[in-house]
Amino acid sequence: MPHSLQGAIHALVSSTDYVQAVRMTIRAGGCNASRAGFIGACLAAQNGKDAIPASWIEKTKRSALMASLADQLVSLREETDDKSH
Repeated sequence: MPHSLQGAIHALVSSTDYVQAVRMTIRAGGCNASRAGFIGACLAAQNGKDAIPASWIEKTKRSALMASLADQLVSLREETDDKSH
């Protein structure tokens, strides 16, 4: 969708935390699911998975699997970083 990236970036730079950024983009309407996913991924990458509210994680199907996969990705990245230094 045109301007989706700009809308996501606006929510990222004008919000104070994870919840506010995601809710801001949802309220904006339009293609909000993809923007909210992008925003959530950016903020979790920046601030760690603890930035995601526990109550949101508890409502997510397969949250344990997603957490495990995320941990595996981080481990792969750390291994790659160690090898490059």
